[in-house]
Amino acid sequence: NAFFQVTLKTCQIRPTSYALRHYVSWDKEALRNWRLEGKKGSSSPSGKGEEWMVLSEHTNDEALNAKGSEAIWPLETKEFFDSFRVVQVGMNSNMHYFLACSGIELYGQVKLSKAAAEMMAAAPSGNRSPETEQQ
Repeated sequence: NAFFQVTLKTCQIRPTSYALRHYVSWDKEALRNWRLEGKKGSSSPSGKGEEWMVLSEHTNDEALNAKGSEAIWPLETKEFFDSFRVVQVGMNSNMHYFLACSGIELYGQVKLSKAAAEMMAAAPSGNRSPETEQQ
């Protein structure tokens, strides 16, 4: 069960969709069987947080099929998370247990931590984007 993980330190995301990108070197070794999981509280002082929650599960998914290929999948959750991980749960397109992925993108609603929100509020107004001010 190879995996990679992203932990956000200053915000949480309620994801509405996500994208993965296959690496650009070869058409081989593309993900076919994996889970996207989310976790709350990973950026707390203890770093432990809650248990991982399965957000999306894929079995023999052939969306990633060529070098550099990208695909987007919708998600349905009302929860905010500060850690995300992709866990390989079966063989890839080359029948190996080798996790080859060169990118992940998360889309959804962002909620800043209290410290990050205070820092944004203290910044000169020319340094804030309208999108950040609305969050």
